[in-house]
Amino acid sequence: MYEIDAIVAKCPFLINDLFRHRHKRGKLKVFLCGKNPKGRPEDLRLQVRHWLKEQVGCDVLMGEDIDLPRLAKVGRDHLTIELKLAERCDLIIMFLQSRGTISELTAFAMNDSARGKLAVFNDVRYKDEKSFINKGPLRIIGPDRTIWYDAEQDKPTWELVTQLDRIVARAWFDTSEIHVTEGAEDKFVAFVALATVYAAYPVNWKELVKFFPFGEHRLGPNLKFLFDQELVRKEENFYMPCKELQDLSIASGCAVDIARTRATLMNCRLVSDDAVADYRLLLT
Repeated sequence: MYEIDAIVAKCPFLINDLFRHRHKRGKLKVFLCGKNPKGRPEDLRLQVRHWLKEQVGCDVLMGEDIDLPRLAKVGRDHLTIELKLAERCDLIIMFLQSRGTISELTAFAMNDSARGKLAVFNDVRYKDEKSFINKGPLRIIGPDRTIWYDAEQDKPTWELVTQLDRIVARAWFDTSEIHVTEGAEDKFVAFVALATVYAAYPVNWKELVKFFPFGEHRLGPNLKFLFDQELVRKEENFYMPCKELQDLSIASGCAVDIARTRATLMNCRLVSDDAVADYRLLLT
C-alpha cells in the first residue's frame, strides 16, 4: 500500500466521494508538475499520481511522460510544447520543487488558458518572503491557488490530502452539470455544504463544522443561502434537509454518492478509526 492510501483510508469524508459517479464515466486530465522523482516510489509526486489515478478518476500526465525530443523535431521549443499540453488539461497541479517548475509556473501564470487551472504547492518556509516568485507568478494566479505545505517533510500528510481533495473535487464539479446551488456566491462550496447536511443529518453545528472542509467562516454564509433556497432547515439544534434526496435536482449517480457518503459517516459515529479505515478501503 502507498503511504497516501493509509492516510486517505482514515478520512471519514472526502469531497471526491461525492463524485464517484463521474470517476467511473470519464477522466479528468491532470498535468502534475514537480522535480524529477528518479523512480523513487516514496516520492511525493509519485504518491500523488497514484492517488489521482487510482482513487479519483484522473488521467495524469507528468513532464517525464512527454517525449520532448520527438515533439521538438517539429520545430517547437520545450516550453511551448508543455504550454500546449497544459492548455488541453482540466487541472494543473504543481509542486514548486525545482528550477524547472519555477520556469513552468512563470510561463503558465502568463498564459490565459493555463492560469485558471493552476494549483501550486509551495514550501511554507517561503510564505512571507518578498521574492520574485511570491510577488510575481504567485501573485498573478492569486492566493486561492497557492497552497503552502511542509516541503521539508516531502511526504503525504492529512493536510496535503485534504487540500488535494478540494482541488480535484472542484475540477470535477466545474466539469459537471450540478445546478442545485445556482445563484450561490461559490456554487461548489454551497453544494458541498448541502451534501454535508444530507450525509450527516441530524447534525449539530459542532459536527457540521468538523465535516465541512472549508472552515467555519464559510459554512455560515452557505447555510444561509441553503435556508433561503429552502434546501436546508433547522430543528432545535440540528440541521436537516428540506427535501428527500431523490427529489433534489441532481443526477441519480450523484444522489447515490451522497447516500454512500452518509453510510460512511454513520459508520464513523459508531466504530473506531481503524474500522472506518477498513470500511473506506472496501469502497475503493
